[in-house]
Amino acid sequence: RLVSRMGLDIAMKALAPLLKTYSDMLFALAGTGPTEESLKRLVYSLGVADKVLFLGFVSDETLKRCYEASDMFIMPTVALECFGLPIIEALAFGLPVISTDAAALPELMKPILPACVVPAGNVEALTEKVRAYLESRLNLPEPEEFVNYVKERYGFELISHRMVEFLEG
Repeated sequence: RLVSRMGLDIAMKALAPLLKTYSDMLFALAGTGPTEESLKRLVYSLGVADKVLFLGFVSDETLKRCYEASDMFIMPTVALECFGLPIIEALAFGLPVISTDAAALPELMKPILPACVVPAGNVEALTEKVRAYLESRLNLPEPEEFVNYVKERYGFELISHRMVEFLEG
């Protein structure tokens, strides 16, 4: 959802200089919400409207294709993130993730990508972390390690077994 707590305005401000520098870089946003128009105005004012794709609502199949077509995933949340399912989804597709330290996000990130957590709301930190990724200055696990991380902690068999145990009490 395109809502204030997602920190997408922070992401736009952080990515704008990089989008201007790296000619083949694009940033895609999936979803709709109350901040959509203000985000579009911000992107235009930052001079990167041609580099940011507003995809709107996407089906599960389109979302899968978005993950498959991506090189990385950014979770710029500033507040109220209880779990971070999009991070798990991105990792399951083998994507590196840069996230903020908002709410529960560090719990997901620190075991697999501790160096990719930035302070929530910090434009400069997010810019620098994405720049480090683009310049291959981050020591990242291989994509298979991301996939295995998700399978080992959040795979269907594991979670369904835990749910049955919980429900049977």
